[in-house]
Amino acid sequence: MMAVHTTEEETLIGLGMEIFIEHRTLALLAAGAGVAIALAYLAADYVVVPALRLRAARRLGPNAVKNLLDHELGRLTRLRNAAAVQEEQGHPGAAALRDEAELRNLVVRAMERAARGP
Repeated sequence: MMAVHTTEEETLIGLGMEIFIEHRTLALLAAGAGVAIALAYLAADYVVVPALRLRAARRLGPNAVKNLLDHELGRLTRLRNAAAVQEEQGHPGAAALRDEAELRNLVVRAMERAARGP
């Protein structure tokens, strides 16, 4: 018989597959927990934190709200500029930055609407 030579990567993949096969319920629960953590992070970063910042700025007065919105618009502009530069350079991360800028744009627009009030 011929000896089978495997690389370290193949060994790790095989080990991962064996663990998944033997403990698939735990592996699926861990994957589900990872998704829940990612969603919680996104909710905090794009919903909770901006809402708390706006609430705090409202308590400080209209100038604080304007300053906060100006700061967020500046942050959005820098993000868009960085995405444009990376796109010009053919960087693979340009699409991710563009997506981030789109999300931030939604957040800033929502903050502007909330700042105007009902």
